[in-house]
Amino acid sequence: MSGARGWGAMGQTIASEELEFLKKSLIFEDLDDATVSALLEGSLLQRFPVGTVLFNQGEIPDFLYLVLEGALELFTVGPDGDDTIIEILEAPYTYTVARGLTMATYLVSGRVAWVGKLLMLRGGLRSLIAENLQLSHNMLGLLSRQFRVMVSQVKNLKLKTTAERLSCYLISLQEQQLGAMEITLPYDKRRIAARLGMTPVSLSRALAKLGDVGVSVKGSRVRIGDIDALRDCCKPDDLIREGQEDLRLVTGP
Repeated sequence: MSGARGWGAMGQTIASEELEFLKKSLIFEDLDDATVSALLEGSLLQRFPVGTVLFNQGEIPDFLYLVLEGALELFTVGPDGDDTIIEILEAPYTYTVARGLTMATYLVSGRVAWVGKLLMLRGGLRSLIAENLQLSHNMLGLLSRQFRVMVSQVKNLKLKTTAERLSCYLISLQEQQLGAMEITLPYDKRRIAARLGMTPVSLSRALAKLGDVGVSVKGSRVRIGDIDALRDCCKPDDLIREGQEDLRLVTGP
């Protein structure tokens, strides 16, 4: 049984503004009101504190999770009992789509990385997908997007050095923070290292190497001295721009 059961926390009522936000997400896009109501029937909207374990590796999925606020941290526990962070999923993000549809067991565990609000959809989703063409299109589009992001991550891991991956990440943060030359890291360096597929030691070495192109770090603040030099170090892949795509299922010829 998944850790999501038995917490005893009361589910929150979905406010009108939250409902409008959901309707703009890929799962709910272009669905009629009856289908939206059916999807939300039996769902749970809850806010969880940092560290709350939502599910454990090896369990059968109970819910499809939509991260509305905060972030979800995927991790695995090794034979020595130590956990390793695999990925951090920031809002807005939908997780366990493939597992929820196939009922395959979780390969990783999930916990709240920082205070977050999650919408948890129950198992009736599968029957609704079988009955509703638009919903099935939405789910295929979402799965396609997540697969493309995964391919992007694999390409980065196999083709880019740690310094190149870090420079690309800093550039993406700089763009998110409106082009500021001094940016704030969104979370601690251990999580950033996990996000980029490297160890904390490798992250420290990569930061030191980027000092040659004008990058300096003080706590959670990073100063970019030469954005053009940092872009040259990044060697961006224009074929795949992670997190900047607006993929939709093509149904016509």
